[in-house]
Amino acid sequence: MTATQANGLRRWEPNEREWEIATQLRDVLVVFYHATQFFSREGEEAPDLTDVIPSMDYIDHRLATDAINTSLDPAIRVAIGMAKRTINRYYDKSDESAAYRIAMVLDPRYKFKYFQDNDWPDEWISEAHSLLRQTYDDEWAGRVPVLVQHESAEQPKVR
Repeated sequence: MTATQANGLRRWEPNEREWEIATQLRDVLVVFYHATQFFSREGEEAPDLTDVIPSMDYIDHRLATDAINTSLDPAIRVAIGMAKRTINRYYDKSDESAAYRIAMVLDPRYKFKYFQDNDWPDEWISEAHSLLRQTYDDEWAGRVPVLVQHESAEQPKVR
């Protein structure tokens, strides 16, 4: 289109350095594309609350690695650093809700082992344990289970 016509578009053609930056940017941004696709699933395949923390950890790790990758253009590394700060600001919001910690600890795939295996600070793990204990004591301890008779079952089910 720009090579065979005298339409003045040749001046907008990216040079070799600009193509390299665009390629690097594409490679860095793919983590966000995959995260968007993952969190956009619906129905039975929709992610749940316990998918948030591991996903954010993965994105954070990728950004941290890319931010110090000297083969990337300095402008790309600066942008990655800014993206990492921004995403961590949102990630830190998960600390404001006990639900994330409790869900992770109660999920059989993770438990406290996830945090230990991923080098989370001991004080954070202790706080998650305390939140779980406090929530149990406040919300469930001492409650008598309600028996519900299901039409198709002969034995009552505990709810």
